[in-house]
Amino acid sequence: MRFLLAGLSLVLAAPAAAQGFVERTFDAGLGALSNTNGVAIADYDRDGDLDLYLVARRAYDPANVLTWSRLYENDGTGTFEDVTLSAGIDVELGATPGADTRNFGYQYVAAWGDYDNDGWPDLFLGHLGPDQLFHNNGDGTFSDVTAEAGVSGAEAGGGYVSASGLWFDYDQDGDLDLYVGSWWDYGPDRDLSNRLYSNDGDGTFTDVSEASGLADPDATWMALPFDANADGLTDLYLSTDIDTTTGVGINRLYVNEGDRTFREATAEFGLEDENYGMGLALADPDRNGLLDLYLTNVATPTREQRNPLWLQTAPGQFEDVAEAVGVDIADWGWGTEFFDMENDGDEDLLVVTGLFDPDYTNHMFRNDLESGSFSFTRVSAAVGLDADQAARGVAVFDADGDGDQDVVVSNVFRAPYLYENTLPQGEWLDVELEGTASNGDGLGATVTAWVDGVPHTRLHHGAQYLAQNLTPVHLGLGTAATVDSLVVAWPSGQTDRLLGLATGQRIRVKEGEGRIGATAADGGPTVPTFRVAAGPNPAGDRVRIRVSSDALGPVQLEVFDVLGRRVHVAEADGVGARAFAWTPRAAGAYVYRVTCGAETMTGRLTVVGR
Repeated sequence: MRFLLAGLSLVLAAPAAAQGFVERTFDAGLGALSNTNGVAIADYDRDGDLDLYLVARRAYDPANVLTWSRLYENDGTGTFEDVTLSAGIDVELGATPGADTRNFGYQYVAAWGDYDNDGWPDLFLGHLGPDQLFHNNGDGTFSDVTAEAGVSGAEAGGGYVSASGLWFDYDQDGDLDLYVGSWWDYGPDRDLSNRLYSNDGDGTFTDVSEASGLADPDATWMALPFDANADGLTDLYLSTDIDTTTGVGINRLYVNEGDRTFREATAEFGLEDENYGMGLALADPDRNGLLDLYLTNVATPTREQRNPLWLQTAPGQFEDVAEAVGVDIADWGWGTEFFDMENDGDEDLLVVTGLFDPDYTNHMFRNDLESGSFSFTRVSAAVGLDADQAARGVAVFDADGDGDQDVVVSNVFRAPYLYENTLPQGEWLDVELEGTASNGDGLGATVTAWVDGVPHTRLHHGAQYLAQNLTPVHLGLGTAATVDSLVVAWPSGQTDRLLGLATGQRIRVKEGEGRIGATAADGGPTVPTFRVAAGPNPAGDRVRIRVSSDALGPVQLEVFDVLGRRVHVAEADGVGARAFAWTPRAAGAYVYRVTCGAETMTGRLTVVGR
C-alpha cells in the first residue's frame, strides 16, 4: 500500500532518563552485520518511516552471511527487519577475492535516488568491479537493471573501485543523473577517471564524463553538489585522497557552465586542500543564509593536516575558520555530518574516526551560536558519541519518528552503532519535497525557514561519505511555535512560499503547488486509512506507538492495564505520521487502543520493567 504522508510527530510523554545518545543496535535488530562501509537512508517502501541499507565491506560470498550487504525495513518505532532476500537485492562482484584492497574492502557505496521519477527510491551500489543499479518495483522488490541502464562501469575493468555514487540533475532537465567517483583501480590499465552518466529519460544513461569535463583523474572519496557561485546552477566539489603512487591528492571544485560542461575553479573560490580528503558536510552553522563546507582529513594533533571549515561570508567567497571555532582537529576523520542534535536552532557537527585500530574516538561538536558567539565545544563523551571503534560512514535521521535526529555509524570490525537521541529537544519542522519541473526527489532544492527574521537554511542533497540518503529536510527551530515563512527554491528556478506554519510536524511541499496533503496516484482523494506500529514489544522503560494516517483529524491513544483501568491517554492532530511515547510505571500486560476518526485499532503490549 502506498502512503504519501505529510504528518505531525508529537512526543506526548516524559523523555527517557538518559540525557544523550543511547546505543541500541541489537535492540533495533541491526546486530547481525559487522564490518561495514556505507550506510544509506530512504523510505524505500513509502510507508512513512525511514529504512536503511548497510554495505558490507568484505567480498560477497553467497555462503557467508557476514559478507551480505543488507536492506533493513523500519517498523515505525526504530526497530528494523532484514528484508534483503525478499527485496531481491543480489550483490554481484566482478573482482576476485584475492585482489589487494589495502583492507578497505570490496563493497563501498550505496546511493538512493528516483532516477525514473516514478515516486519510488532506486538504489545504486558501487563496488570493486562492475557497479549495480536496482530499480524499485514499488511492491517491496527490486530488479537489477544495470545492463540495460548502462552504468556498470565494466569498461573500466574489474579493478575499478567506485567509492562515491551521487544522484544529481547536472543539466537541470528534470531527471537525476549519476556521478560515480573512483577511489582506486587495481587493474592492469590503471585509470581513476570519474564517470558522469547523463539520464536519457527512458531508463538508459549515456556516459558524458569526458564531454562534461568531470572525468577527474584522482582518488575521489566523495562528491558534494551545491551552487558555489549563486548562479542557479549545481556545481560539484570533490574530496580527494592522496594517491600513494603519485603523491597527489588535490580536492577540486568544478563550476557548472550551464551548457552541460564544467570547469575547474578550486583556487578561484579559495577551496584548495591537498591532504587526505575524505568526508564532506554542508550546512549554514553561522546562520547567515549562506552554505558552508567542512572537510575531514587525517587531522591528529601530531600531524600538520587540519580539517577546514570554509564559511561563505558572501556569495562565492569562502574563508577557513576551523581553528578559530574549534573544529580543525578531529583525528583520522571519515564520515561527517552537520545536524541539530537538540533542535535548538543551530547545526552541530559530528565526525567519525579511526583507521583500523581503536586509536581515536568519534567527535561531537556542539554549536554554541545560541550563546552569542559562533564557536563549537567538543561534547562527545558528555552526549555518548565518543566510541573508539574504527568507523567509516555516518548518517543522521529520525529512526523512531519522534521529531529528533538519531545517528547510525558503520564500523570496520563491529556491528554498526545505532544511537537513539534522548537529549532534551526544542521545536522542529520536517519538509518532504516533491518536484514536478524539477526531479521528483527535489534534490538540489534549498529550504529556508524564517523565524523572527533569522534564516534556517538547508540544501536537500543527501550526499554523505560512502552514501546518499533520501530523507525529509529537517529544521531544528528552538523555541519557535511558528515558522513565519518557509521558502523552497527548486532547481528549476520555481519558488514556493508558505506562511505561518506550526512547528512540530512533517509537511509535504509539491513544486508549484505549495503544501499538499496525501493524494491518490490518480489525483483523487485517498480512502482514509491508518496503521499502528508499537515497540519494542516486550518493552522496558519506554514504548513508542506510531500512527500513520491519510485522514485529517485527531488521533487518540489510550493504554489500559489488565484490570481495564486507563493508565495513559494522549492526542495529536494533523495528517500523516504521529509518534506517541509512553513511559510505563510498572511491568505487566497492557492493551492499547488507537482511534482515528471513526476507526479503532487495538493491540497488546508486554512491559518487562526498567
